[in-house]
Amino acid sequence: MAEPHPIDIYAGKNLRQLRHDKKMSQEELGQKVGVTFQQIQKYERGLNRMGCGRLFEFAVIFKVSALAFFPEAENEGFLWCAIKHIFSELEPDDQKVVLDVANALVEKIRVKKYANKPC
Repeated sequence: MAEPHPIDIYAGKNLRQLRHDKKMSQEELGQKVGVTFQQIQKYERGLNRMGCGRLFEFAVIFKVSALAFFPEAENEGFLWCAIKHIFSELEPDDQKVVLDVANALVEKIRVKKYANKPC
């Protein structure tokens, strides 16, 4: 059997901490998402990977972002990776629209930030 991936271990530890913070048993959490306490145990130890849907369910239960299950240092990189992937899937015309909106927002922020500052 392969070793658990470090991110699976990290996400599992965060799941366990969130569950403990809510004073919830593995059995109670398992019932909320339709799995056994043994499956929750495996998630918490990083032995079984949590799919996106399951991760989303846990985030809703604990009222946190799904990013709460990942190392903070990775969150920004993860977000940019997701944005780049989604952007790359767009048609060129749609990419141009996104870039135009982004540029307009940058300009708006620049104007707002420096509007009342002396040169």
